[in-house]
Amino acid sequence: MRRILSAATAVLLLCACMDQENQNELKITDNSDKTVVYNVELAQTWDEMRTGLMNRDELAQKSGMLFDFRDINIPASMWMKDTKIGLDMLFMDKDGSIYWIYENAEPQSTYLITAPLPSAAVLEINAGDVKKYDIKIGDRVIHPWFREKISLWQRIKNLFNFGDDEETKKEVLQEENPSTQSEDIKADESAPEKLTAESLTENNTDESATDETIEAVSEDKTGE
Repeated sequence: MRRILSAATAVLLLCACMDQENQNELKITDNSDKTVVYNVELAQTWDEMRTGLMNRDELAQKSGMLFDFRDINIPASMWMKDTKIGLDMLFMDKDGSIYWIYENAEPQSTYLITAPLPSAAVLEINAGDVKKYDIKIGDRVIHPWFREKISLWQRIKNLFNFGDDEETKKEVLQEENPSTQSEDIKADESAPEKLTAESLTENNTDESATDETIEAVSEDKTGE
């Protein structure tokens, strides 16, 4: 009997450890650093992603399920088949930025909810949480699945092991944002305008001298 109890205890402990490994803390933050913390289950295997939150009677507050689409470069499609609870769905880019939100997905519906762009992950949370916690497009999900967003210059530095050479950095940033120009370029662009203004002044002076010559000739003719 003791052996049976020991075996049962070991199974329960193993299941508890597996549940903990499959759960993560996740944060949703906005530009003002307002943060909402969720405890989420991870759906990574095909069976986990196919089952999702089906056949559950409730979902605890500030809980959810995070679906892994990082290796699938197509728009994610979700549905509510056999799902008893209403859900809000957040669709994230590779850096965790929320780029699309679907609110109040209808329980038991087989309607396909398809994102307009490929998603790195989808987070399902209780229906109404988007409004309750003021979650918006552009907010960012903080989780180990998502990498930090880095600039083009930083990516090139990492790739080619560049140093912080200011001239190279300036050239790269100008290519990344053509509207950003150096002061030297701006000065060169303003030079033609200055020359044009001086040329107009010189032309006006020449025209005045010509008018004076014509008037002098006319007076001589009148005197004759």
